[in-house]
Amino acid sequence: MINRKEAVITHLSAHFVGSELEGKHTFYTEKGIDLSDELLHQSLLSFFTENFKEPEFFRFLPVAGSMEDNTMYQAVMSCFDDDSHFHDWSIQVTKWLVSQSKHHQIKIGEV
Repeated sequence: MINRKEAVITHLSAHFVGSELEGKHTFYTEKGIDLSDELLHQSLLSFFTENFKEPEFFRFLPVAGSMEDNTMYQAVMSCFDDDSHFHDWSIQVTKWLVSQSKHHQIKIGEV
């Protein structure tokens, strides 16, 4: 069960993801988003959690192998272990996702 009442966003970074196939570059922000505004925080929290319905039908399990073999899982777990460099971590994750997104059907911003 998802408990939205206890959910909190502590860090958030946003980057513009281009498309190498379309000649559009990816731009990385210099710092994370300031979440001190309560209205912004609540709006983002609603945006990120509203699509999760009860009962939970979402499962993020690997197709084959174990989660320890999954590059994104390892990256996310390292961030949860130490979030002091969250923004730098978000840039590295974005770069990795862009490197994996070379299909012509993937549009700008779809990473």
